[in-house]
Amino acid sequence: MGQQISALATKIQKHQQQQQQGGRQQQYAAPAVYGQQGVQLVECIFFPDKALPCRNYAQYGNCRRTTCDYAHCETSLTRFLKYFAGTRRSLDIALFTITCNEIAAAVEACHRRGVV
Repeated sequence: MGQQISALATKIQKHQQQQQQGGRQQQYAAPAVYGQQGVQLVECIFFPDKALPCRNYAQYGNCRRTTCDYAHCETSLTRFLKYFAGTRRSLDIALFTITCNEIAAAVEACHRRGVV
């Protein structure tokens, strides 16, 4: 497990450097940690993004607005929301208040799908 944590720390450092340089985020799959209850995904996602994701781009894959100031690429928020969309059995959340409508909608969608 120590090697997995070290590899994750290296990826986090690379991501932080890219954020500071203003470069595009590297696309990589979340590292998997194998435990007693199966496979658990472990990833550190940084917020806030430089721009909020464009809803049209996120939902339809394109945006027709010529003056759209929203992000037209994967952001930390869209990556985070993909985890909610892929949840099949259970979702553990520890929080006081959800202030992001997109996250609230994703949690509600999990509940409607029967995720407990």
